[in-house]
Amino acid sequence: MRNTRLMNDHSEVRHGFALVRQALESGVGARYLEAWAEIDERVARAIPNVLKSAEEDIAQQCYVLSVCEHREPDDRDGKLSMWRAYGNGELRVAVIAKTTNAMRLVDDGIVVTPVLYGGESEVNEELEYKSNVVFNHRHIFKDLDVTNKVMFAIGILVNFAVSIKHKGFVEEREWRYIYMKSFQTAAMEAQRKSVVLGGVPQIVYKLPISVPADENYAPETQFLKGLILGPCAESETIKDGLVELLRQNGFDDPETYVSASSIPYRLRM
Repeated sequence: MRNTRLMNDHSEVRHGFALVRQALESGVGARYLEAWAEIDERVARAIPNVLKSAEEDIAQQCYVLSVCEHREPDDRDGKLSMWRAYGNGELRVAVIAKTTNAMRLVDDGIVVTPVLYGGESEVNEELEYKSNVVFNHRHIFKDLDVTNKVMFAIGILVNFAVSIKHKGFVEEREWRYIYMKSFQTAAMEAQRKSVVLGGVPQIVYKLPISVPADENYAPETQFLKGLILGPCAESETIKDGLVELLRQNGFDDPETYVSASSIPYRLRM
């Protein structure tokens, strides 16, 4: 999980917060505040100021792992936008995860949410939905102390704000695993590491993915469903190398895991 400040477009988070703040100041936002006022007036009064003070900290200390929905048979070649934009060097490989086991990575402190593609109208519609969810489940929150109520109220808005993208990217069908230092947990802080990626020293949070060659590997937690080799020269030779790499890491029948995208490979002019 990498800091959003090092994303391709780190302005996404600030843009998301701007849209949520704008919605909160509208009639739809009044509905959200009213839903919390039904639970505790103190929470409704605190929301605008707490959100404002949290925004800068979250913009600096928000960590994300992004994944895309894989829809077979339509995605057997992978997504063209992913091949163009992501991966180290010229060789790109898409890792296909088993959905159930990927969701097991949602550890203490991590939220997983689909990205909302859209602008003002879509954000208003989603905030109205969230307002109704809070109102309809107000009995769940009533017995919490005021600090936890405020954390829930702000958490809903923050998770929303860091998961908004322009609708031009809708082809990606992105989901985000999100961890924020403002809501830190001991379990996640134990996964904090310093690494160098692309020559840039940075803090990351590592999620526990294991393979058959690892100690204490459990087959029922097998994460990997397959690999798609992206468009490249000499794809058959590289595919053989990937198969052998899986074999060396303890996979039985590694040939069944690897396929090559049929999207044409073209050298840059």
